[in-house]
Amino acid sequence: MGKVVSILNREWNLDDALRVREEEKAEDIAEKMIERGTPLDFIIEVTKLSKEKVEKLAEKYNKDN
Repeated sequence: MGKVVSILNREWNLDDALRVREEEKAEDIAEKMIERGTPLDFIIEVTKLSKEKVEKLAEKYNKDN
């Protein structure tokens, strides 16, 4: 039983890791789109990030520039 649980935990962790990686990629894409002046609604649609997340990225970009 322990081996099965270990395998399931590893698969769950892999799923989590892949999900985080995809979100990080989406954030990188969103940041590049923000730099180019792309409308936030379009960024949200394309990246599937939340409105709050995209707005936070845009605020950070505007603060840094």
